[in-house]
Amino acid sequence: MAEQQKINNFPSNYFAELLHGIKQQSVYTEITNDLSKLKIDANLSGDINTQITAQLNLLTPNTPINVKVSELNAAFSFKDENYIASNANLMLQGDLSQAQLKINGDFESSYFPHLNVRANTTLFETGVNISSADIKTAGGDVNLTGSIEWKNGYKWNTKAQFNDFFVKNISSKIFNSVPDSQLNGFIETKGFWNQEHWQLNIENSDLSGFLNQFPLAIKGTIEINSDYKMIGETFYAELLGSQVKLNKSTIKGVSSTDASIVIPDLSNWYASIRGKLDAKLTTIEPSKSEHSNGFDYNIRLSNFQFQQYVSETISADGQFFPKDNLFFKTKITSQKFYIDQYLINSLSVKGKGDQNVQNFEVNLNSLYNLQSKIQSRRVNNNWKIKIPVFDVYTEDSRWMINNAIQMSWDQQNLIGQVKTFCLKNDSLSACLKSPANFGKEGSITGLLEGRFDHLISPFLPPHLAVEGSVRLNADIDWKAKQKPIAQISLALDPGKAVLYPHSKISTEFDYQSLTLAAKLSKKSLKLESKLVANDLINWNTEVQITTSPPHKLNGYIKLNNIQLTPFSGFFPMYENLSGRVSSQLNLHGSLDVPTITGVIDLDDAEFSLVRNPTRVHNLHLNLKLLNQSGQLTGNWKMGEGDAKLSGNIAWPQGKLSGNLNISGDNLTLIQPPLAILSVSPDVSVDLAENNIDVNGAINVEGGEITIAPLPQQGVPLSDDVVFSDEEAIDIKEEYLQISSNLDIDVQDSLKIEGSGLSGNLSGKLSYRQEAESPPALFGNIKINKGIYRFLGQTLEISQGTLDFSGQTNNPSLNIEATKLIKDEDLNVGVRIVGTAQKPIVSLFSNPNKDQAEIVSYLIQGRGFNNYDDQANNSLLLSAALTLGTHLGDNTIADIGESAENLLGNLGISNLQLNANDDGKIAVSGFFGKKLRVKYGYGVFSPGYELSLRYYLLSQLYLESISSALGQSLDIYYRFNIE
Repeated sequence: MAEQQKINNFPSNYFAELLHGIKQQSVYTEITNDLSKLKIDANLSGDINTQITAQLNLLTPNTPINVKVSELNAAFSFKDENYIASNANLMLQGDLSQAQLKINGDFESSYFPHLNVRANTTLFETGVNISSADIKTAGGDVNLTGSIEWKNGYKWNTKAQFNDFFVKNISSKIFNSVPDSQLNGFIETKGFWNQEHWQLNIENSDLSGFLNQFPLAIKGTIEINSDYKMIGETFYAELLGSQVKLNKSTIKGVSSTDASIVIPDLSNWYASIRGKLDAKLTTIEPSKSEHSNGFDYNIRLSNFQFQQYVSETISADGQFFPKDNLFFKTKITSQKFYIDQYLINSLSVKGKGDQNVQNFEVNLNSLYNLQSKIQSRRVNNNWKIKIPVFDVYTEDSRWMINNAIQMSWDQQNLIGQVKTFCLKNDSLSACLKSPANFGKEGSITGLLEGRFDHLISPFLPPHLAVEGSVRLNADIDWKAKQKPIAQISLALDPGKAVLYPHSKISTEFDYQSLTLAAKLSKKSLKLESKLVANDLINWNTEVQITTSPPHKLNGYIKLNNIQLTPFSGFFPMYENLSGRVSSQLNLHGSLDVPTITGVIDLDDAEFSLVRNPTRVHNLHLNLKLLNQSGQLTGNWKMGEGDAKLSGNIAWPQGKLSGNLNISGDNLTLIQPPLAILSVSPDVSVDLAENNIDVNGAINVEGGEITIAPLPQQGVPLSDDVVFSDEEAIDIKEEYLQISSNLDIDVQDSLKIEGSGLSGNLSGKLSYRQEAESPPALFGNIKINKGIYRFLGQTLEISQGTLDFSGQTNNPSLNIEATKLIKDEDLNVGVRIVGTAQKPIVSLFSNPNKDQAEIVSYLIQGRGFNNYDDQANNSLLLSAALTLGTHLGDNTIADIGESAENLLGNLGISNLQLNANDDGKIAVSGFFGKKLRVKYGYGVFSPGYELSLRYYLLSQLYLESISSALGQSLDIYYRFNIE
């Protein structure tokens, strides 16, 4: 009764909403005559204006009816949508079995902005006949004719004519997700479908346009039916960049039809699939085969990609006869097929059969090669499967089955069985000890035993090999609506592991036993493991987890003096690694919130890194764990200095927090190849989720810094060089925020040497960094007791300061290096100001002298004008020019630039002026591209050297040298040795 009431209320609710959208309306109705000639005249005015005339015979079973709606003009809302009709006329004439319907008018709504309909149709109980339907829309015009029937299946014969028809413009609401498209021309289809047969025809069609910016075309005639025939003289279709062509040919009186399909890009059809498809189908007439109608197929997929599956090529060739019990013959091949990162070089599957009997041959070439034959047979909807051949080839062995694998499947009860068999090679076997049942309930009992060296070697890292024997037992049972139970045990007999087995420095260590066991009951999962390897490893664990939420956890982990040295090969970043690890841990809580109590100890550890030889030794660490927190203490030595560590860490709900304190006295820290420092840190590190806050002080007690000059052929980095560091990008994505507040005290015993500079450094620096901001450095460093070797002379650094005001790599410079000329009570020197990235270098004297004079005093201790030898004066001027190329914006630099420009006009390119600490000055350049000329002169030990070098090839050249000591001619070939 409740459902009947719901149905009865539906019309009243529906019309209630319709009437709610009509604001002003009046209706005048006149009903005359009796029920055999019932006449209804109605006049509507207001939101709906029209005249309705209806004649009905309610006494006749078919109920003859004649209804006319004239001059319908309406504007109203329904379900918050507006509807408009203009000058519309409707006529319905006939009875309940057949009636003619004519519609003529303009209509608008939120769904269809504009719709002009002129239609003449006939309605039947089992179909509709469309004599003519002209529809003009905002997206174009379409004309429809034809008929549709739905008695005993479906049957249709329709024709549609399009004129500049844009589907999306018809209605933005209905066709919003439809790609942009345009249709011109006509398409005519007919066909039928019922439970036994079907047929689809496209006849004499000529449709063109575009779809999603691709050309669209359907031209010609084609018929496809349930007898799997393709009939048609010519047919062509183009859609989304894909093409379908149909051609009919006759050879020796036998006709056949070929269909070719080309899809250049599958992603145009399915966004998640990439690749190109080429397919060809050829019909096979009964006269050409022992079978009924069928077809040959040739399918090619290239550059295929779908999710984790990638293949260079996939091809399928064969025949299919659907009417003959689905008989088929096929060959499927694939080249370079990837599943995730696993490569199958080639795959081949050959098959023949029907829906009851099938035979397949499989060949696979990969890390493991496979050859197999599979036979299957269906009997009363149950399947029998037999695998007489199953051979697996590895690099070192061949696996074979001892007897055919036989399987069965009961489709009605959804259960199957695999009979006992073994898969064996020369040293290892895997067997089913009893028939295995599978499906909604089942059981498996298996055994793996023998030497496993070759089995696991492909899965081990290249620097590790393991030798030994294994025995694995597995018993698994499951039933519908019950939790499964299982028992698995693994035991390794005495064997050995080898690190770097293919090198001269391989390391071997023996193990006595390894046992792993897992037992799954309806209530819990219990895991046990034990490993004994001489004095290197002693491992014992036991963990139990309940199967029902919240999955309680209980167990322990015991490690007894595990030696780190044999495992150093797993960590290539360490130059050396040694020590002992022990632990006694108890596990509690649940899988979601595990808690750990116990102790982890690291004793007598020592390590140094490949990239940094700083030696950390006598390292002792102790971590005491309690639930989700821990207390860490430790001490070690770096050089002769002692360091200490203490602190607390916690990780509630997986969020790390804690505080660590690090202190030390005279720790030796090496930063190759530039520095060996003695430091005394007193630093605290605060951890809070993704934040690290470092505070404290570092005293640099002493040490040496060596300035390494740029190699002779080296080129300094340009300011616009940008490094791309993938590791840095990954760290940034983890959103680790670091803040720092460190005071650095550099004491006067820190020495610096190199590039002519010698002295001690001292000063105080403050290193600051805010989260999400670059680090900043404040303070100054002074150069004490400093000397500077310049053009073979020793200058005293009277003033040397580097001031940091934020940027860590660009301090302000204020450096003066002077030489005292006692005979003339004169100080000359070099002054460097500006910043490290843009230094300004100048020469000065007190009292003031010309730049050339200063150069003379710097080089020989006498003034430029005191020289009588004009040649020496010229050399000193050359030295001044050489300095000018290094001193920046000053007069001498301008002179040097003018000299270079003059020589360039004479045909000399790549001009270079050089001077070294021994007082030798040289000028060199190229005449053309192959002749290099160099002239050098000694300022303090007079003598010249002229060299001519002619390049025969880029690495082969002749060189002639003339000097005060003699002459030579040589031929050189330059090559690199890696």
